Amino acid sequence: MKYIFFILAVFLLACRKETPQLFIPDPHDATRIEGHWADMTGTLAPDWHYHFDAGLLTQSYTKAGATLTSLTYPYAIRRDSVFIGGDATNIPRTWLLEFECEEVVMVTQSAAALGQRFWLKRE
Repeated sequence: MKYIFFILAVFLLACRKETPQLFIPDPHDATRIEGHWADMTGTLAPDWHYHFDAGLLTQSYTKAGATLTSLTYPYAIRRDSVFIGGDATNIPRTWLLEFECEEVVMVTQSAAALGQRFWLKRE
């Protein structure tokens, strides 16, 4: 129960810097994923960073400011989903996105048996 309050508090702090807009953007618009993101929930390794740019995802693991590994995958966007290609050791993934605000996105990985859910924060 403590974790729910903690995650809620993080969302409120992350979203409060958002500038007022004339319209509310679609929370399921996956095109908003372009840019730099970091895992904020710790459900995955907490030092994974994601850079989405023009159809290429660069996924890197950093520790103490040093990049230990960096992987690049092609991706495609369809409405609320990001389809991430795989390679010889990683299967393709499908992420369903729901933006909490401009700075935080909830990701549900549909390829996982139980639909693993985690949050990313814009860097």
